[in-house]
Amino acid sequence: MLVKTCLFSNIFAKQPLEEAMDAASRFGYAGVELLVGWGANHLEPDMPAARVKEIRRMADDKGLSVAGIYTNLGGHAHLGVAGPESRAELDTLKVFCEQANVLGCGVVKVGAGSRNEEHNTETAFGHAGDWLRRASETVQPYNVRSAVEIHFRQQVETAEQALAMATRVAHPNFGIIHDAGNLFIAGCDWGASTVELLGKHIVHVHIKDVKESAAAGMFKYRDKQFQGAFLGEGDVDHGPVLGALRRLGYQGFLSCECMRKDKPWETAEHEAMALGRLLADTRVVRAGEE
Repeated sequence: MLVKTCLFSNIFAKQPLEEAMDAASRFGYAGVELLVGWGANHLEPDMPAARVKEIRRMADDKGLSVAGIYTNLGGHAHLGVAGPESRAELDTLKVFCEQANVLGCGVVKVGAGSRNEEHNTETAFGHAGDWLRRASETVQPYNVRSAVEIHFRQQVETAEQALAMATRVAHPNFGIIHDAGNLFIAGCDWGASTVELLGKHIVHVHIKDVKESAAAGMFKYRDKQFQGAFLGEGDVDHGPVLGALRRLGYQGFLSCECMRKDKPWETAEHEAMALGRLLADTRVVRAGEE
């Protein structure tokens, strides 16, 4: 098993993309995952084509791959494909696919729609599946994958829901982004069994540690408070997850997505070192180290 590590540019959301790329190169990451929105201005659908080409050139010059594009599309997926917002987002998805082709990127993240009291129904789940199938059909001509991140408060917040969604969408260009931290926040199983359940549907992996907070944390979900933690210092042991990925033969990216963003350079360095130790402990080999 040969994996690659990448730095999620959300850690540098308040800094220019150039800083995230510099940090990724300095600390030994093989790539970057690009954040869309959230005020980062790292990649946007209306970004001039010249800037997109410049990002590709910067990545090439630093020996980095663009591992993924983390869009904010899919927020209305639970409403299905008929609504104007959902149709507009499919058009925007084409733009991101064109950018992905320029950047040499094979994974574009989309959302599965929200899950709340009103939309916690089989109907909403089915509507999300319909939209995600259309999204997968949309990306197919561009030879990229549309990938749904397992995420609390969304239609896919457990491994079981992710598998059910993959089964419903049933499209070769659809995949799942595994995120043990989000599974932990959702209050469900997040370990090796989730990797074993999802198997080859996993096309990208987020690595972030989280811990429960007795005091007011960064955010609240259900009746618990949470805050981000450096890898290895929270409640989410990624060792079993990495071991299961090794047994699966996963060869994609492991994207460091630490939620401690106040000192991004420190965070990027710490996560690279901590993940390197975890990979050694779990006998996972990085590309270039075989």
